Parts: sequence; structure tokens; C-alpha cells
Amino acid sequence: KGTAASQLVEESIRVNLNLLNDLMNLASELVLGRNRLLSTMEVYSKEIPGLDAILQDVDHITTEMQEKVMQTRMQPVRNIFNKFPRFIRDVSRDLNKEMELTMEGMDVELDKSIIESLGDPLTHLVRNAADHGIEKPEIREQLGKPRKGNIHLHAYHEGGHVAIDIIDDGAGIDAKVIRDKAVEKGIINQAEAEGLEDADALLLLFAPGFSTAEAVTDVSGRGVGMDVVKTNIEKLGGSIEIYTEPGKGTTFRLTLPLTLAIISSLIVRVSNQRFALPQINLQEMVRIKPGDETRRIEYINDSRVLRLRGNLLPLIYLSDVLGLPKDGGPEEAEIIRVLVLKLGSKRFGLVVDSIQDDEEILVKPLPRYIGECRAYSGVTIMGDGSIALILDPQGIVEAANLNFATESYNQEEEVITALEEDAKIQDMLLFQAAGPEMLSVHLSEVARVDEIDIDTIEYIGNREYINYRGRPLLIIRPENYLPIQNKNRKYNRSYIIIPKHSDKYVGILISKLYDTIHDYVHIDDRDIKGPGIYGTMLIDGKVAIVVCIKELIEMAHPDFQKGSDSL
Repeated sequence: KGTAASQLVEESIRVNLNLLNDLMNLASELVLGRNRLLSTMEVYSKEIPGLDAILQDVDHITTEMQEKVMQTRMQPVRNIFNKFPRFIRDVSRDLNKEMELTMEGMDVELDKSIIESLGDPLTHLVRNAADHGIEKPEIREQLGKPRKGNIHLHAYHEGGHVAIDIIDDGAGIDAKVIRDKAVEKGIINQAEAEGLEDADALLLLFAPGFSTAEAVTDVSGRGVGMDVVKTNIEKLGGSIEIYTEPGKGTTFRLTLPLTLAIISSLIVRVSNQRFALPQINLQEMVRIKPGDETRRIEYINDSRVLRLRGNLLPLIYLSDVLGLPKDGGPEEAEIIRVLVLKLGSKRFGLVVDSIQDDEEILVKPLPRYIGECRAYSGVTIMGDGSIALILDPQGIVEAANLNFATESYNQEEEVITALEEDAKIQDMLLFQAAGPEMLSVHLSEVARVDEIDIDTIEYIGNREYINYRGRPLLIIRPENYLPIQNKNRKYNRSYIIIPKHSDKYVGILISKLYDTIHDYVHIDDRDIKGPGIYGTMLIDGKVAIVVCIKELIEMAHPDFQKGSDSL
């Protein structure tokens, strides 16, 4: 018994938090060093024997170590959810209301620094739901509702980030009350109030000094407004949205990054300078060619808008906001690249000169001399050692003084309807080859996917084979034939995709499986199209290249072409 007890104790150890922070910083610097090493040595990898294998090992070990160090800082949201059952009991007693709290997704994990910063915003939102949302028991009975109101906390993964919903089944939010209160407090005038749509009126809740509380109580009116909640969430790289239905309830949705140290970003270029844009805000990418009638830039009240699928989208030229000279000639004579970004329920287009790549980047704080610039949220170091500033979409909107209130601009429902009309329900398999790009194929083209041991691949002539189910299976590597990157990375696992309806025994070698999806998918064949590629689609803010398996096989082995008509 003594031996078993000592082994159990040794499975965990207390570590000083400062030491973990130092390890995280060192791992981040190691990743930067790895990126620079791979970038510098890429041209020599073919000339120096054995260098490729060494670089693969360094790449693999660095990635593994960085992931393990990050895991040491991850904590479940139960650490902040657990205080709310008692909180609701106390508030119910203070307000003479009957309320219950339900919680879901307690094991969802976030970085320790995010968890620590979420306590006050969540407490304020739950307090608001109890004070302003849930009605008195007698009023709920008159409305045909249960006497006991419900507040529901739900944490879940959504794409590459975490969402936390604070849901109540109370009175909802009346947009007219919001408008009237905003006029009374001088936040807007009467004319502006009458011109606001309901969705825009709800955003006034985040205006400084706004409050609908009739009186200051022990529960409400503690000097921390919704504007502070919004600011604190945005400091964490997140966003907050409101969904409400009068008489039925309200949902506040927080969208947060998994960690503050590393984010998925799109690298863009303006005036020969590179910038990183967080992909959490990206909805789609649009390329406008000269003479394109379905995608064209127009002017409304001297403001540029993009006509996209029959709707108007407000435009911001990044070069204008940052005070940089524009590349190229007049708008009519060049291809214009627009990133459609989402901020809460609003969308706008950001015009850049070029789009380079998507990349996982390390976030570092801004230097003091540009810390007050609203357009940037941080800085990162690229693989070649150069510095790229990280763009802040909310700050860009504020710096451009963009007005979303114009009725001509896209509303949430119009955009979603337009996208769904232009999309179809598809079943897709998402995966990764040897580079960082996300690839996808139609599940209708896939017979099965199996894990294999990469070390069992053998060469016969200039072709690769593996013993698969007692037969030699010809291997195809997508990075050798498609216009995607080949990082020659070493992975613990490898998989093969076996095509359906093929009369040839071939398998497509991939390094990582992401997921299968069944959803509305719009495949855009205007920007990226070529042999072996249908086009691109957007999944949770990330660009995925849609691969045509039939063309890939024909490219890899033209001698199969005659016999592969059934593919």
C-alpha cells in the first residue's frame, strides 16, 4: 500500500507559476528560432546530405514541446463556473426571485490568463441576467412561464476558439427602451435613435455610461458598465454579441481565443509591408476583377461599398487607415482583394494589396511608442526574422469612423441568406498534407481513410508503395503535384485516403485529419483554380482548398488516365 501511495503522489508536482510563464516564453522564442532556421536552410536542404532529416526532427520536437508547455497553462472553465451556483442563490434571495442555474461544457479549457480575466465580465453578465432579465415569480406566472427562471452557462468549442453563452429565459431586451434611455442620457439624439435598426440599438448597451437600472441596488449599479465588459473581452482578443427576443429571453455570446500566446492568422501585404490578421474575424475572401458585374465597388454618400451577391458591404482600405501609399494603378484597372470580416453581427470589407498565407503566429505586446494606435493589437516575428504588426479589426473600424447604421449596408439576415443561396449542403473531409494549408475533398469521392506507419513505405523505381491489406498500394503525395507548400514535416501519424470508384489501387498520403462536415458550403472557383483543384471554401474562418481526386491521380500518373474514366 505504501508503494502504491508513493507512486500516486509522484504523478503530480506543484510548480511555481512564474516558472511556467518563463517556460512558455522560452518555448515561444524557440518556435521563432525554428521558423527562422527552416526559412534560412530551405535553399540548402537539397545540397547538404542529411540536412532534411535534421530539420524535420527540429521542427517536430519544437512543435511537440511548445504544445506540451501550452497544455500546462490550460485550465477548465469550471474554475470560474463553480462560483455561480452560490452566487445565484444569494442573488435570488436578495431580489426575491426564484432562479436556477444550469451549466454545460465545464471541461472546456482556456489559457490560465484568459480564465483569470473572465471572472469579472462573466459575473457582471450573470448579475444582469438575474437583475434585469429574470422576472418576478408572480409576473412569470401571469405570462404563462414557470415561476422559477433559468440562467444557463454554456461553454463549447467553435472552430479554433471557445464560445461561452450566458442565456436567460427572462423578459428579453426591448430595443425601444434602449433607444429612449440612450436619448435621455445624451448618448444619441432623437433623430439618430429613430434611424437605428433594432440590432444597432442593442449595441448602445455597450456605450459608456449607459444603464437601464431604475435604481442602484446591491445587485446592480456597482459602477462597472457593459462598456467595461466589452473592453475587457476585446483586450483578450475576443468579441461579445447579443441575441434577444422580447418576452422569451436573451443570450450574450462571448467568443474567445484558446490562448493569448498563439493565434491562427492570415498574412496580408499593403504597400510592401506585411501584417497579420486574426482568422477568428475572417468570413470570406473576395477577388474583384476588372469588369466583374457581380462584384463591383460603388459609392454611397462618398463612401465606398462592395456590391456582393446583390447586397452592399461597407469597405475600408487598409492603406488609408494606416496612412500608407497604395500599390498599383487606378481601381478600375487592377484586381482588388477584399477580406470580408465579421465583428459581432456586423460585416465589412477590408481591402489589401495581396494575400500571402495563413500561419500560426506568436503574439507579443506592442512597443510603447505605438501602443496607443488603435489599428494594432500586437506584434509577431515572421520566419525570416522580420516583424509584422497584428491588425485589430475593431480598432480599424474605429479609426476609419465606419458607420454601420445605414440601412443600405448588409444586415445579418441578408448576408446569411445571400450566402446560403449561393451555397449547397455538402459532405466534406478536411485534412492536411505536408504543408500548413487545409485541404478538403468531397466525401462522395472517398471510400475510406486508414492510419498507416510511414516507415513501411517502400520505393519501387521512382514510385512509393505500401503493403496495404495484402496488396501493394501506390502512394500519391498531394504536395508533389498541387500548388501547395511542402514543409517536409515529420509527424507521429500518417493516413491514406482510398478513392471511391477507382479501378487503380492508389492511396493519397496525408499527415493530419481535421474533421468531416455536413453544412452549407460555398466553393469559390474564381481565386484559386487549377489542375487538381476545384477552388476554395471557408470553414470556421479558415480557407480550405478543395481537391479533385480524379485530376490529382491523373497528374501523378498520366499512364492511369486511359483506365481511370470511372473515377
